[in-house]
Amino acid sequence: MFGTTTFIDVAFIEATFNSGTTFGWATFTGFAFFDGAAFSGDAGFEGATGLEGAKLHDVRIAPAEVERRWPAAWREEPSVDGWRTLRLAAEPSGGPEDSGG
Repeated sequence: MFGTTTFIDVAFIEATFNSGTTFGWATFTGFAFFDGAAFSGDAGFEGATGLEGAKLHDVRIAPAEVERRWPAAWREEPSVDGWRTLRLAAEPSGGPEDSGG
């Protein structure tokens, strides 16, 4: 979907990414905010660069039998509402009180 796009200071605020969202080989420079974003289908970030310090605030992932490939610096965690939460791997694990749900 976004292929080799270069993003400079990008903010995906409450964006919904449906099936087929691909940031493969995209370059992110400056800040990258995924604030309140939701992923409901396939998602791929293989080859994308510059996402190690992305801000992942209340990013929700719909439970589904789909293929998702996140950047190595990101991790999925369960949430109390059946959805999942996306965080930077360096952040502490969240509990129900800060799961965004």
